[in-house]
Amino acid sequence: MDLKINKSSTLTIILMMICFNSFGQAPDIEWQNTIGGNEFDACKGIVETPDGYFLGSLSYSGISGDKTDVSNGLSDYWLLKLNKEGVIQWQNSYGGDGYDHLYTLGYCNDGGLILGGSSSSTISGDKTVSSLGQDYWLIKIDSIGNIQWQNSIGGSGSEQPYSVFQTSDGGFIIGGDSYSGISGDKTQASRGDNDYWVVKTDASGNIEWDKTFGGSSVDFLHGIAQAADGGYFLCGESYSVISGDKTENKMGLNDIWIIKLNAFGVQEWQNTIGGNKDDYGASVVATVDNGCVIGGHSGSSMYGDKTEANHGPVGTYDFWILKLDESGNIEWQNTIGGSGVEYLHVISKTADSGFILGGSSTSGI
Repeated sequence: MDLKINKSSTLTIILMMICFNSFGQAPDIEWQNTIGGNEFDACKGIVETPDGYFLGSLSYSGISGDKTDVSNGLSDYWLLKLNKEGVIQWQNSYGGDGYDHLYTLGYCNDGGLILGGSSSSTISGDKTVSSLGQDYWLIKIDSIGNIQWQNSIGGSGSEQPYSVFQTSDGGFIIGGDSYSGISGDKTQASRGDNDYWVVKTDASGNIEWDKTFGGSSVDFLHGIAQAADGGYFLCGESYSVISGDKTENKMGLNDIWIIKLNAFGVQEWQNTIGGNKDDYGASVVATVDNGCVIGGHSGSSMYGDKTEANHGPVGTYDFWILKLDESGNIEWQNTIGGSGVEYLHVISKTADSGFILGGSSTSGI
């Protein structure tokens, strides 16, 4: 169950133009904007458009500060459209009478957005389908923020999604964590305490298939990417030993767990990747050779799959990047960090076929 965060906060958006005149020159900040109301507001994603940016947040604020919409319930999805200079052009809140937390958003081929999060609301406010527990709440909006359709997807327990995007066939895929057994929209039994749960819909949000993957303990899905062959990579971390769908033992407390599915959700391979401590899979991107690159963070020293020691003291975290081939074998890896703690949150492809990593760091030079 989501609990309200009492600490007042705002969300800060900083976009930077990276322009190097020589190697080693720090990028200049082109502009920045601090956006929020009088309660807790947290940015969960930014999508660039031809004329600006969409900013997605979860919000506990009512009308206050930059927030012009009244809150529907205890918390809402909050969407803002910014121009190229970061000025708010319009905004909209979406929610019912309970907790509605936006976690992920994706750009659609019609210029609109797909919004994915969790909802405990009944039919109320903007919510047209009641939740069974805490469910995935999927909303498709047009380019000016109007709801085109929505779907509440879940079982009798708790579900939280962390990745959603439009697929190559025009439908959508949403994935995250589930505590539910067979109930509601969930067609497969729970494997353990918490499982990966992936749902594929058509272009109108109707469910085409759902798949549950897990072992006997806790498994958290954070990232999904569509492979070059039309299948999907699922990336997260697992605390499970060999059990359920898990075919390899963990090496530390928890390991990165990557699963490859075909276009119909059938598992093709999986790999458990880790060292002797904690290893987390935060994000994944597909590569043109039908492989993928995983971005996460690791507390492990050289042990198991980890070929480089951490830069900080034992037990602190560094970024950990791995390239896998089309069969899930490690081709290369890199441990990136300073003397403090680094957490990686997202990895994206760049136009020059490289990768850009985003996260947080407590390290000095």
